[in-house]
Amino acid sequence: MKIKNFIIRFLCVFFVTLIFKNYTYANVITYDYDYDNDGIHDKIEENKINGILHLTMYLSSVNERINYIIKPDDSEIIPSIHKSYKKGDIEVDSTYYSMGGQVYSEVYSWFLNEKQFFLTRVITGERADPISEVFFPSLKIDRVKCCRVLGSNEKYIIVPDVDVKKEVISSLRKIEVLINEKKTDDAISGVSIYDAIEYADILDDNNVVLLNDLAFFLAKNDMISSGIILEKIVNNYPSRVVAKLNLADVYWELGKEYNKYDKSKQLYKEYKDFMIEKGKGGKIPKRVFVRLSS
Repeated sequence: MKIKNFIIRFLCVFFVTLIFKNYTYANVITYDYDYDNDGIHDKIEENKINGILHLTMYLSSVNERINYIIKPDDSEIIPSIHKSYKKGDIEVDSTYYSMGGQVYSEVYSWFLNEKQFFLTRVITGERADPISEVFFPSLKIDRVKCCRVLGSNEKYIIVPDVDVKKEVISSLRKIEVLINEKKTDDAISGVSIYDAIEYADILDDNNVVLLNDLAFFLAKNDMISSGIILEKIVNNYPSRVVAKLNLADVYWELGKEYNKYDKSKQLYKEYKDFMIEKGKGGKIPKRVFVRLSS
């Protein structure tokens, strides 16, 4: 009888363990990407167990496995990991996807010398809503002082706005040099959505021409970043009619998937009316008339 009970208990434990292992394995998600910015693809395994995010990283620049445990501040939201807009950056995303699009995401950047991911930016705000023709997110970018490690919940210190502005201006000057040297691909290669938001935030009379040029070049590969800058230019400098045309083009392309064209047509009409009023109707691109009549 004792042997029978022992066998039954053993089988119960065995199958429970087997089920748990299979459950755990089934919840492992693997991401392949160049996370440490050395040109070689890396691998991150993400596993959510009992409301806690477990990460195992295999980075080409490190000859060992790195493990992180991320405990959410809000027990209702288990964060997820995804690549950010720049190589060498990852995001711990705790966005309220079911609560009106409230964004909360932490950007961690890889520091090779320390062989560690440190928090560099905190993103908050509202997601885009293309159905309502809100094509761009409304985000606040807070830069963070070093050095909060990935997985830590200790408090962070935000970089003062005046210091951020200096860094953003310095970044724009480098872009200006590249554009003047006709190296436009290099000028836009490192610009992310978050960078575009920071550039748009410091728009003024001194850089409006540069930002207008940057937005024009960005539109070839990144409609969102381009549109974020153009929208700020059109709102602050409505007389910049070419920016209005370029923004209309961005709205048009982004609206295709949702069959939403009201905002683009409104800008096309404003552009057309302005050009005709100035006696420049012959310079209006044909696509403006075609799209207004569609």
